[in-house]
Amino acid sequence: MTWTQIDSKYVGQIWVSGSGVKVQGPNITNQNGFLLKSHPSNTAIMWILNNGGTSGCGFPISASEVFHFVGTNLNLVNFEVVSNTSSSMCWAKL
Repeated sequence: MTWTQIDSKYVGQIWVSGSGVKVQGPNITNQNGFLLKSHPSNTAIMWILNNGGTSGCGFPISASEVFHFVGTNLNLVNFEVVSNTSSSMCWAKL
């Protein structure tokens, strides 16, 4: 069996800490979009928002759910948690 370490420019995590805190996605580009997955240990819903959006107008992602983001840069969206917990969104380039 061969193991390959994946370079951090292809995968990563976005951390959001605390209720109402919006975190802009990192400045990472990819023509084919991204696969976003809410970390399995998240206890709160994470929201994917357009820049300037609010959680009621975003897309909710529960723990272990997956979302295909077809945008070309992760900084086009924000992430928010609406409870006082730390949560993370895992991402991978497609």
